Amino acid sequence: MAYYWQAFHQYATAYFANQTTAQAAAQGMEQYMLQQIAQSGG
Repeated sequence: MAYYWQAFHQYATAYFANQTTAQAAAQGMEQYMLQQIAQSGG
């Protein structure tokens, strides 16, 4: 689950820097997570 924290940190940083909305960050993180899970064969 290391990539989870990597994604969370990335999107949380962008969110708190007002570079993205909470909704966009959540959607981006969801897509990133699914991508990572698929790549790892999970």
